[in-house]
Amino acid sequence: MTKVGRERGWPAMTRSRFEPQVGPKGALLVGSPEEVAVKILRHAEALGGISRVTFQLDSAELPHKTLMQTIGLIGDRVRPLLHSLSMQGNSEPDKAWLEPHNPTDDENKVHR
Repeated sequence: MTKVGRERGWPAMTRSRFEPQVGPKGALLVGSPEEVAVKILRHAEALGGISRVTFQLDSAELPHKTLMQTIGLIGDRVRPLLHSLSMQGNSEPDKAWLEPHNPTDDENKVHR
């Protein structure tokens, strides 16, 4: 984000600016598939509905394996969860969808 920001005249991305953006109401979709799905639905509700979401991944900096894992998580876990939650008409996942969250488990994180 700092490299792109520099090109576009934005201030540097500091930890204090980054943390709120990855939180529940921030703009960045980072976290477990469940966290990402809930955040997408929260944003959709705040915006009065959305018809699509575009994910922008850092293909220049992330290893190919990580990119492929992230794309897989979006399709295999985030999309079905979004569908399930939107059919329920709420932005909170059923307990059956929740799994123990381990922030160090990179295979279950949607990377930025």
